[in-house]
Amino acid sequence: MKQLSGLLGELRQKLRANFPDQAGIRQIILPAPGQVGNQLIEWLAAQYHFPQFYWCHREGHEEAAVCGQTRQFNDVQSADQFIQQHRAVAGLRVWGLNAFEPVNIVDPSPDSPQQTQTSFLFLPRIEILRRGKNTYLTLNLVSDDSLAQDALLAIAFIDQLVAAKPLPAVDVVVEAASHMPEYPQWSRLIEQALGNIEQQKMEKVVLARTTRLMLDKPLLCGAFMAASRQVNHHCFHFMLRFDGLRAFLGSSPERLYLRQFQHLETEALAGTASNDDDTAQAAELADWLMHDEKISARICWWSMIFASVCKAEWPRWMSCRLKSSACVKCSIYAAVSMRNLIMLMMLTAYTGYNQRLRWRGYRAMLPGSLLQKTSLFLVVGMPVLPVIFLSSKLNLV
Repeated sequence: MKQLSGLLGELRQKLRANFPDQAGIRQIILPAPGQVGNQLIEWLAAQYHFPQFYWCHREGHEEAAVCGQTRQFNDVQSADQFIQQHRAVAGLRVWGLNAFEPVNIVDPSPDSPQQTQTSFLFLPRIEILRRGKNTYLTLNLVSDDSLAQDALLAIAFIDQLVAAKPLPAVDVVVEAASHMPEYPQWSRLIEQALGNIEQQKMEKVVLARTTRLMLDKPLLCGAFMAASRQVNHHCFHFMLRFDGLRAFLGSSPERLYLRQFQHLETEALAGTASNDDDTAQAAELADWLMHDEKISARICWWSMIFASVCKAEWPRWMSCRLKSSACVKCSIYAAVSMRNLIMLMMLTAYTGYNQRLRWRGYRAMLPGSLLQKTSLFLVVGMPVLPVIFLSSKLNLV
């Protein structure tokens, strides 16, 4: 990324301009040579500034690496308010993750009691964004007191950036593994679930467990993210590094939602079948999955509920071949009237395919008491944090 050093030098010159000694927000956006967008993970993993965020679209046409922060938000409401307040800054973009329930991100200390937050969102200091063949370098200046002072801080930030380094191969050994629940409790949960299904107390439930691995050495999350990209195709890849020791990353085939003005697109995955290295066998398994009556009925029922709430097209569904399994991916397109991002996120909260929607009183039969008693059941969903991008023009999750 030799061309990046030249761009950073150009940024330094622009930052030495006479910024006002008053509160404000500014962006410096520079077009970058295409080669700059070819090593984004390698560049981001080499930096010492935090937080860091990496994102790659499942079709590969958009990829981003951002680091440092000028503002941080603990919930979506605060981030959205900030975006709305600065709508005139067209390229403003907030990055981060949104939790399904409050989580502890900052370790408690005697001076700082334990706090929970529903989001970890931030406006980065620097952003490298590749869209198709075009790459852009963006630097953000934000200050409640003095833009001139923040420009000096930005120069110091740039001076500490380093060049991209090759990522090492993932070379760790699992020394120990612990599961929660272990096998005896897992067996009891299966028996309990089957009994409740036979008694028609619930229709379907998915069991999940937590596995903790002890490794022989620290896992380099940049290398881990790169390795995941190599094997998990057609997935959204994301990585948030809070600091040098903690990170959250994942590769998901499913889009929570894409909103462009009043157009909404969301997806749901349904059903699972084995995958096969043999293409013909994999196609046969996918065809069986596509014609499964139970899956078809569920998708149609879910779609009618969705259509009764907003103006939605009939869903388009297709088989989705993943690394070790295949599923049915249902894409739904709708027109929404509300412009409030927060309301939209509440309505499309990813609480699991089988939980359906809670709009207008609609709610499927859920094993609520079972969830409260065990805290080990998940209703067809993954306990992950959806990626969030907020901008004055586009909200993409």
